Amino acid sequence: MTNEALADLFNQVLKQQLTAINQYFLHARILKKLGRYFIADHAYKASISAMRHADLLIEYMLAEGYVPHIPELGMLRIGSSLENILCHDIQLANACVLQMSNVVGYCTSQEAARLLHGMISSTEEYMTILEAELSGGSSFFDRVVKA
Repeated sequence: MTNEALADLFNQVLKQQLTAINQYFLHARILKKLGRYFIADHAYKASISAMRHADLLIEYMLAEGYVPHIPELGMLRIGSSLENILCHDIQLANACVLQMSNVVGYCTSQEAARLLHGMISSTEEYMTILEAELSGGSSFFDRVVKA
């Protein structure tokens, strides 16, 4: 794979991370307004995590001589209900994990592979929380928080 093609793959991952920052952040604020503080806190932390991912990607790309290119974000899928929010964030997180996993296969350095594996792990943790909330509702997390 050429350096230009690899740079394009990293730019696609960057685009998704920048999209995730915005979607997760807005969902965090909506969830807070709905009184769903536990999952709102996790959505907010996921937006910060996506920002760190984007920062690390940009630093890596610049160090490798790639030019980060961010012409536009991906489509934000903003939910208005708890179920819609959770489903949209699960879909975005899953798409991010699939894309990052694909890019790992093309990495020419251990550094890049480690970076992406860390991002995958962090995103999968958020997906686990979202899926648990979707299947268990507030009662699951209310028990955890109150315990």
